[in-house]
Amino acid sequence: MKSRRPRVALPAGVRLDDMEWESPRRPKKKPPVKMNSGPKLSYPDWLKRKAQDRLAMLRRLNNQWQKEEMEYYQRKAKELAAEIERDRVWLERQNALEAELTAIQTYYKTELEKEQAAEDKRRREKLKSVIRDISADVCRTERETLARRGQIRGRRA
Repeated sequence: MKSRRPRVALPAGVRLDDMEWESPRRPKKKPPVKMNSGPKLSYPDWLKRKAQDRLAMLRRLNNQWQKEEMEYYQRKAKELAAEIERDRVWLERQNALEAELTAIQTYYKTELEKEQAAEDKRRREKLKSVIRDISADVCRTERETLARRGQIRGRRA
C-alpha cells in the first residue's frame, strides 16, 4: 500500500533541535509584567506599601461582593414578587371555586331540607288520618258492644 503523503527530507546540515515547533498562528506567551516598577523601597516601606495595596484590594473586593449580593437579593425579591402574584391569582381562583361549591352545597342542603319537611308533613297528615280512622273504629266497635248489651240510651238505640 502506498503512502499518500510525500516523503520529506531535511537538507544537509539542518538539525531538528534548531527548529521551532510551535505554530506561528498561536501567539507567543508574553513575559510576566513586574508589579513594582517604581523606585526601590526599603523593607519597612515595602511592607507598608504591600499592606496598603492589600487593604485597597480588600476594599475593592468588599465593594464588588456587596454589589453582587445586592443584585442577587434584588433578583430574588423580583422572583418572589412574581411568585406571590401567581399565588395571589391562584388563591383568588380557588376562593371563587370554593364560594361556588359552597353555594351549590347550600342549594342542595336547602332542597333536601324542603323534601324532608314535605315528607314529614305528609307523614303527619297520614298519621292524623290513621288516628281518626282508629278513633272512629273504636267508637263504632264500642257503640256496637253497648248496643248488644242494651245499654245505649237516646235516639239511636
